[in-house]
Amino acid sequence: MTEFKIINKDRQTQYQNMMAAINKNSNKPPVLENSLKATRMRSIINSHRLAGAYKTNSKVAYIGEQFPTEIVFAFDLLAWNIESMGILFSQSGDVNEYFTLTQENFMSRDICSFLRGPFGLMLANCYPTPDIIVANDQPCDCLGKLKFIASQFYETPYFAINTPNNTDDASISYLEKQLRQLLNQIESASGIRYDEDYFRSVIDFSNQARDYFCKTVELHRQYRLPGVSRELHEIFGMNCFGLKENVQLCKSLYEEALTMSAKPGSEIKEKRVLWV
Repeated sequence: MTEFKIINKDRQTQYQNMMAAINKNSNKPPVLENSLKATRMRSIINSHRLAGAYKTNSKVAYIGEQFPTEIVFAFDLLAWNIESMGILFSQSGDVNEYFTLTQENFMSRDICSFLRGPFGLMLANCYPTPDIIVANDQPCDCLGKLKFIASQFYETPYFAINTPNNTDDASISYLEKQLRQLLNQIESASGIRYDEDYFRSVIDFSNQARDYFCKTVELHRQYRLPGVSRELHEIFGMNCFGLKENVQLCKSLYEEALTMSAKPGSEIKEKRVLWV
């Protein structure tokens, strides 16, 4: 696998490849499933940042679902979640085209689609060329391995952290040491100066968004809030904690949920089952 190289690293070409792949089976424009303001806001934020990743002068970092995005946002890097982008093709009639491409390049068909999808899209040169690739070994180390392979494809710097399963003092110190080292590595590889004060503002945005997010979850425990559960999942999947826009998005969803909860009959009295 690692003998494969991305020859044409031009992002405009990659953008055209991506749009052609997405639109191959699109016979009609997508329809929003609910009327939440937060849903429309999320769509705009996503479209803007994803299109921005294909600009020639953009600085792009490949990440995954469990990577702390605040780290890359501290350098104003665009976070490209290779897993989430692969999901764009989950309803495509041509998704097998990319799965077949992975098997032709020696990836087992038994490996999960969250890894096979992104791998196929990289082989088809649909993703924007990354400036750096960062990985976390949670929830599995296969994603870290895929990103290492991607670093060979694009000949791009690769950095990884190991996250312990415990939250005791020793584990936190162990992780903190790695994160500080990672900040230095990204600064050196990207040529962007690390600013401690700016990083603190990123963390503050992350905490503000988290506060609104958690308050919305608590409302959802007590009230019927149509569309809110799905939107909470979508916001979590965006993995944009650390961006100012995400604070506005989480606040908007909370305010809409709060308005819904005040409607007569919205309170939940019976027991419910949580499906995970």
